[in-house]
Amino acid sequence: MKNFTLVALLGVIGLLVGCGPAVSQARQKVASGESGLDPEPKIIAAATQTPTARPTRTLPTSPTPAPLTPTPIPVEPTSTPAPAPPATSPPATATPPLADTPAPVSPQAATNRPAKEGLQLYREQGCGNCHQLDAAGAQGMVGPTHNGIATTAEERLQAPDYTGAATTPAEYIRESIVNPPAYLVPGYDSPRQKMVAFTNLSETEVEALVQFLLEQK
Repeated sequence: MKNFTLVALLGVIGLLVGCGPAVSQARQKVASGESGLDPEPKIIAAATQTPTARPTRTLPTSPTPAPLTPTPIPVEPTSTPAPAPPATSPPATATPPLADTPAPVSPQAATNRPAKEGLQLYREQGCGNCHQLDAAGAQGMVGPTHNGIATTAEERLQAPDYTGAATTPAEYIRESIVNPPAYLVPGYDSPRQKMVAFTNLSETEVEALVQFLLEQK
């Protein structure tokens, strides 16, 4: 191992000794300019030139916006309305039952009703057995006619021989029903022609007969 190391060391020394003259000659040629190489290569000059300093372009810096601070919105205090007092309902009152209200009767119907009832009574009481009245279909011949009795009653009240107490045609007809002897029509005053008083009729029935005969004009 030691012998190998010594041989390698001697080889390196011999290599260095052999290359020494060649290196010296090369240095001399370079010094005298015979080497043909440019003592100052352009690439070195270019490398050694000081580069022209370019002006530094400074970009304008935009101002940094200040951070926005949220502005609190004032909130008006809301007033809570006072609760309304509870509605008090009026005490329930008992509603009386409605009485049956009769339907209103028109004046014309009120006037015709007694007349219609009077026609029925005229037939029921047999007035047509003694008197003639076309409205009732009566053909009696014992007593004076009842056709146009409303006009005839007015004439008899003005007659000088009138002995009754009536002053209007309605009173005259009433008197003839309830008190026939108060006035006897001339020509019909014989005993067999005397009319009896209809005292069996109520005041309402008499009024119905009067209203019916007043329509005979």
